[in-house]
Amino acid sequence: MRQEREVDQAQGVGGVVRPHRILVASEALPVERARLLVLPRELVRQGEVVQAHGVAMDNGAQYADFLSVWAVALCHEQLNLSETRMMPIMAEANIDYAAVRRYWDEAAAQAFSASYMAHEQGLPDDCVRYRFEKERAAVDAWFASAREHESVLDLGCGAGTWPIHFASQFSRVVGVEQSGKMVEAARSRLAALANVEIINADVVAIDLDERFDCILLGGLLMYLNRGDVVAVLRRLPALLKPGGRIVLRESTVRRGVEPKTGSYQVVYRSSAEYTTIIGESGLALERVELNAGYAAMEMAVAIIDALRTLPVLRSREPSIVGRPVWRALRAAEPLGFKIVPGLLERLGVAWPHLQNHFFLVRDQA
Repeated sequence: MRQEREVDQAQGVGGVVRPHRILVASEALPVERARLLVLPRELVRQGEVVQAHGVAMDNGAQYADFLSVWAVALCHEQLNLSETRMMPIMAEANIDYAAVRRYWDEAAAQAFSASYMAHEQGLPDDCVRYRFEKERAAVDAWFASAREHESVLDLGCGAGTWPIHFASQFSRVVGVEQSGKMVEAARSRLAALANVEIINADVVAIDLDERFDCILLGGLLMYLNRGDVVAVLRRLPALLKPGGRIVLRESTVRRGVEPKTGSYQVVYRSSAEYTTIIGESGLALERVELNAGYAAMEMAVAIIDALRTLPVLRSREPSIVGRPVWRALRAAEPLGFKIVPGLLERLGVAWPHLQNHFFLVRDQA
């Protein structure tokens, strides 16, 4: 039987503090039947409804099991339960880490393009370089504000694209990667760089006995379950020198959480969800920036995927579609990469579906 109750709680969810009452509706349910309690617009001020992605507060106790939580809403003190309604929400699925490792071990044959997810659509290396140059500018600018600039840690370094870049800026570069095949590719590419070390290890369990001026997590957290995301972020201050800087770069959706299962397992979270997670982890979020390089590449991916649904192209080599699409978009720049996406955004058209954001972070201390 479903139980609904109201509890007094000044401290909200995900670091949000509001002097209102929190409504908790809970029941043990399978993930596919999870629900979000939606309150009438007149009873809830903007921004005060919070989905319960695995965390809810009830009389000071934290519930880590999503299946036991229906929803949490920060609401006004007066609430008529008869005015509420229920609607489905998407719950985070548990990622199979062995499946993630298998995927990247297999993708290592195309290590350079696979590191930037350009291999499945046959996008040319120029697309990867274009995206990386855009990203490099954002990361370099934030790392430049670090107190010192001697060492950098790249967690989830893939085939070593960022360590290669960092090698000319830092006296010591350490990359950590779980996929053994990706580590082999990275070490091969970095063999001539004496100031770079690549470690084959699980980032969730790794124990390093040194501190770094800068730390990059470039597309790592979306391959981790939420609890491990928080655990990894909470460990970062112990790896960071005073005055150090952290960059998180993650693929995102515009709202909520979207898990993807099968051979390629990932959880796409909204920038708002990552903001909540960062707050729970005790880190200070300075700002969030849209990744323009990723946006350009994702436009190409969306167009290629649509074209490859045509029977004449469905069985063809991906590069036959990928290369000309990328060349056409580059030739039409900035129309293709700025003006059209801006118009679609103003019209409320969420295209392409995926985005990517930088989260520029520092230690609270």
